Amino acid sequence: MVGIFPNDAAALRLITAVCVEIHDEWSVSERRYLSQESMDQLKSDALSSAPVALAKVK
Repeated sequence: MVGIFPNDAAALRLITAVCVEIHDEWSVSERRYLSQESMDQLKSDALSSAPVALAKVK
């Protein structure tokens, strides 16, 4: 079997570079993939269900 990467570090460098590039694109993009209102709703839903989830664990 022929490997594309000579070692694990080489693969990790490529994956990290791709992640950094995607992050940069999302940071400077003029359009928003998720609006602030939808993020606030998700946060509100998570906070309201947190005590229930903790009660089930105990």
